Amino acid sequence: MKKSFVVVAATIMVIGASAVSMAYEHHYDPYDGHGRHRGYSHERYDGYSGGCPGMRGVAALPADKQAELDKLTLEHEQALAPKAQELRAKRMELRALSGNSSIKRDDISQLAQQVAQLESDLRTSEMEFRDKVGVEYGVT
Repeated sequence: MKKSFVVVAATIMVIGASAVSMAYEHHYDPYDGHGRHRGYSHERYDGYSGGCPGMRGVAALPADKQAELDKLTLEHEQALAPKAQELRAKRMELRALSGNSSIKRDDISQLAQQVAQLESDLRTSEMEFRDKVGVEYGVT
C-alpha cells in the first residue's frame, strides 16, 4: 500500500513539474524568442496574425507601400537585434544567478535594473517606430 502511494505521488509530481515547465516556455515575451511574435505578419495583414495585434490598415495599402513598409520593418528589427540579444543574455544570466544563494543581492538587483532598462529602451524604440509608420503610412 505504501509503495503504491509513493509511486502515485511521484507520478503526479513529474506530471506537475513538466506542466509548469511547458507553461513557462510559452509565456509572452516579445524579445526572447518565445511566445507570440511582435509586429505584423508578412503573410497576413489582417492585424491579428499569430495571435497578437499587429499594424492595422496595412491591407489597404498599395503593394508598393506594403513593400516599403516591409523593408522599413525589417531594417528596424535588424537595428534592434543587438539590443534584443543583449536583453536575452542578461535575462538568462539573471535567471541563473537568482537561484544561487552565494551571489550578493546587490549584484542581482543591478542585473535586474539592466534588464528593466533594456526592456524600456526596446519598448520605446518600438513605440517610436510605430508612431513614425503611423504618420507616414496611415497604419496603426
